[in-house]
Amino acid sequence: MYGFLLEPHGVNVIVAYAFCVTDQQYRPETCCIIANYYSMKSEHERAVLYFKRALQLDPNYLAAWTLLVRCLHMSGFTCSPA
Repeated sequence: MYGFLLEPHGVNVIVAYAFCVTDQQYRPETCCIIANYYSMKSEHERAVLYFKRALQLDPNYLAAWTLLVRCLHMSGFTCSPA
């Protein structure tokens, strides 16, 4: 659905970010777009905050869960078994 917004360093990413911050900032989809923006800029800690915000707004939003795990993996987060 939002795949075209994930174009690295593209104009679409910047335009989508500006639109989302001004008009639709309290939707889970918007939080994921902003999180993807930060993830592509290698600002993974900031991206994780937006993925978590998306999940607070909609705990069943599968895309946010999937992208959160990917972002945590890219940032070097590891989970050791108990």
